[in-house]
Amino acid sequence: MSYAAKFSSQFYGPFRDACHSAPNTKGLQNRKTYQISPLNMNDAISSALRDEKEGADILMVKPAALYTDVIAQLKQYTLKPLAAYHVSGEYAAIESMAAQGLLNREAAHIETWAALSRSGADIIISYAAPFAKEWIEQIEY
Repeated sequence: MSYAAKFSSQFYGPFRDACHSAPNTKGLQNRKTYQISPLNMNDAISSALRDEKEGADILMVKPAALYTDVIAQLKQYTLKPLAAYHVSGEYAAIESMAAQGLLNREAAHIETWAALSRSGADIIISYAAPFAKEWIEQIEY
């Protein structure tokens, strides 16, 4: 699986904090040298198609929730499976709002996964995955 379209994103924050890997002044200033600008879909598509030509079996878009347009566009150019990585900050945003009673935790995660699936994702990677089967089996729509 290739990190085919890995965007420079604010939504990596919780993971970086947890593993103490945030850029700092002594070394890496930022990751923009190898992450794609959120403003540039063309680079994302080009990067993914280059990874496909180099032999990637699965192409991943990371983060996922704000990039459903990229997933949908990429789906038009490849027959390879597309993975959507719902990253730590996207997960934490839902969890935080649920903890404050602002939304239903399970329904919000399922809604997010449905959007990713509708956009063309064949695989969804999520921190909430351990609960997916239980929540999906209890859907009442």
